[in-house]
Amino acid sequence: MYGLVACIGLFLAALLVWKRSSSFRYAPGPYRWPVAGNAFQVSTEQSWLQFSAWGREFGDMVYLRIFSRSLLILNSTESIKDLFEKKSSNFSDRPRRVMGELSGFGPSLVFKSGDESVRQSRKLLHSELNFRAVTENHAGVIEENARRLCLSHIQRPEDFLKNIQDMAVSIIMRVAYGHVMSVGSEPDELTNLAKEVMRNLSLVLTPNKYLVDGLPFLRFIPAFFPGAKFQNQAAQCRDTLSRFWNTPFERVVEQMKSGNALPSLISNGLKTNDSEADTDPEILKKAAGDMYGAGTDTNISAISSFFLAMTLHRNIQQRAQEEILSVIGPYRLPLLADRPNLPFVNAIVQEVFRWNPALPFGKLTGHSARVSDVYRGFDIPAGTLVIANIWGLLHDEKWYPDPLTFNPSRHLSAHPPPVPTTFAFGWGRRSCPGYNLAESTVFMAVAMTLATCDISPPVDTQGNDVLPSVKYTSGMIIHPMPFQCRIVPRSPEALELLLNTC
Repeated sequence: MYGLVACIGLFLAALLVWKRSSSFRYAPGPYRWPVAGNAFQVSTEQSWLQFSAWGREFGDMVYLRIFSRSLLILNSTESIKDLFEKKSSNFSDRPRRVMGELSGFGPSLVFKSGDESVRQSRKLLHSELNFRAVTENHAGVIEENARRLCLSHIQRPEDFLKNIQDMAVSIIMRVAYGHVMSVGSEPDELTNLAKEVMRNLSLVLTPNKYLVDGLPFLRFIPAFFPGAKFQNQAAQCRDTLSRFWNTPFERVVEQMKSGNALPSLISNGLKTNDSEADTDPEILKKAAGDMYGAGTDTNISAISSFFLAMTLHRNIQQRAQEEILSVIGPYRLPLLADRPNLPFVNAIVQEVFRWNPALPFGKLTGHSARVSDVYRGFDIPAGTLVIANIWGLLHDEKWYPDPLTFNPSRHLSAHPPPVPTTFAFGWGRRSCPGYNLAESTVFMAVAMTLATCDISPPVDTQGNDVLPSVKYTSGMIIHPMPFQCRIVPRSPEALELLLNTC
């Protein structure tokens, strides 16, 4: 009965939208069927590939309709800048996700449209994560965790993907909460809680997973009603999220009272010259949670991509190692301050962000038109979901020839292409406030690994290299499919340096 009512409601809503849409002039796109629109044409697997193909066929703006929802795919920097920067007052909202609201994520920057609390949250994050703050306040934390990462790789190479996860989580937990993860131990309660929140967020963001996102009136159905399993799931998510927002915050407050709180977003936000600040505690809690939510999986993806690339391209690895040796020498390990003097290592970092960007669409949720607009003579109805196809931009052959090939040298040419990180971290008012921390984290992981480790593919019983395939997951955040590689210390001296500094 529930399914029948839902289907009828969806059909009637889509029919109404279809009839109204005949008076609009939309951007080009594939044929839209009555009622369903393009619902059965949009792939749920790596849809950025399909959007790129449609971009080549229809142009840099592609209009789609999924039942009652309008989508506009942007495939050029011109259209992205025009809408997300020049018209940012109208295109900085977030599309509504009812399941996200039911699950408690509504106040998060990922879901919340622009208002005063969003501005305050972004201001807090910028103050903690701007370039100067990262280089002066967080460089030591990043460098320490990069050293621990490499030592973990050498001691437990079979767990290299887990080692990467531990590094990314450890840095964010330290910067956001002043929480120090124990080396080599099982994740503690707070870390497990954070990881559970990320799993829940991933589910909530999965396209077309919850019918309530397409039929918002279903949010009023009680949990005991047949087919309302999503209500129980949402309640569990709310409980976990509430504990994640409050537990570390309360812990920092107690540490501050006892005088042993480490500097962090929370502790810095709660005090100004040893006096109470005017920061709203609720906004501070959410900002710290947003730092974790936006900064872990994306860094894990980028660093994992680096290991995949080095497994496949030993020549690139060797060239970078030679650069590090010539600049830094064999008697110390890389520092964040060495970054300006390592152009090829920096080129590897840029190519990592370009090759398979963690966020193919630059955002977890996209943008939404606050009010109806007209651009290039095409109508953009209010509520349209506007998506920047970042993957497509970073694989545009006019900028990046042979785009599927990992080639850092392209960024060192006399006429280099656009810097990939200018695309990868979003545009306009809602660009990622943590990009300095993310770039610094990936750079240190790359530089420290190249300085201390050799990465190579596994071998078969005949001693032949077994090269991994370049395959990635689907979703709003993508990761390399699990692969294997060999990791050994570059030299006894490199291992000794790690042992003496970890």
